[in-house]
Amino acid sequence: MTTRSNGSPHLPSKTRKVANTVLDAAVKGLEVSKDVITAAAPIPGLSIALDLLVATLKKVQATESNSRASESLATTANELINTLKELARQIEEEFGEYPAESEERRKVRDGLTSCDKLIKRVERLRSELDAICSEANKLSQRGFFTRLVFSGRDTEALNEMEKRIVEAHKRFQTEGDVTVEIIVTKTSNDIKMVIAEQQKILAAQRLSKEERVLDSIPRAEDAHFLAAANTTKARFQQGTRELVFDCLEEWEDAQFENTEQGNWPVPVCVLVGHAGTGKSIIASEFSRRLQERGRLGASFFFTRGVQDLNSPRKVFSTIFYQLARSQQLLRGPANQEKPPWRICDNCR
Repeated sequence: MTTRSNGSPHLPSKTRKVANTVLDAAVKGLEVSKDVITAAAPIPGLSIALDLLVATLKKVQATESNSRASESLATTANELINTLKELARQIEEEFGEYPAESEERRKVRDGLTSCDKLIKRVERLRSELDAICSEANKLSQRGFFTRLVFSGRDTEALNEMEKRIVEAHKRFQTEGDVTVEIIVTKTSNDIKMVIAEQQKILAAQRLSKEERVLDSIPRAEDAHFLAAANTTKARFQQGTRELVFDCLEEWEDAQFENTEQGNWPVPVCVLVGHAGTGKSIIASEFSRRLQERGRLGASFFFTRGVQDLNSPRKVFSTIFYQLARSQQLLRGPANQEKPPWRICDNCR
């Protein structure tokens, strides 16, 4: 046994300094980790459990007892902290798939941090660490002569505390063959299933509402190029009018290319020709080709003597209706809680 100038039983000063360095690093690391862990996983009692672990190490550090035993205890405490950090990371990952500030994210986070099984695990860990901290407190309160005469007991006490931390760690991580990771995963999956069902119901309700709005729009049902009233305009003979279609398709491509580059294209193409030269047939065939390429927004064909098709009275509302049907972007995603402006809301 070596003795300091004041007679206290200790290992050599170099070894003692190493132990103090290890304990200092452990305490500082735990204090930083506590904020990270509790921010990601604010489970009731977890913050207190971490405080107790930090307090235990500080009390051990104050005793300046057996250096190797103190280092070993600090290492064991760090292993427990690593498990808690991994738990916090897993919890954060589970709700992190949802956008920040979203209701879904809040539900998953709240559901995980209020899970009874997790709370019970944390409460048991807190209780065990509380008892260990009490033992460390007794050790730190021993007087100089007590430590001088019974120095071996300090080592035994430290070893016993380390053993109890190891056992508490194991019970927290795995109890009844169920790991804490499994609890988090199962709880999260259950919550996400409920959220998914709720989203389906909301999407169905929103779709039903949109359908009612769409159905209320005044429109000419037979204006579309595929309508029965326009069958006579769909008698295009393949291989004819190629020069005209080359010009039309060149104009079509320019609309998309220029838009992608941030330039505004020429928005209107006017097909000019004498009566009976096939303008309607060309327009019908061009509409068909556009639809095949997924580029047709709407079509309106006037017809003499047919109600709603012989005047421009319902042109705009019909185009609005068809656009709302063909362009999902104008309606917003079905699962979006607050979709953007939708054309079908503003054309009645």
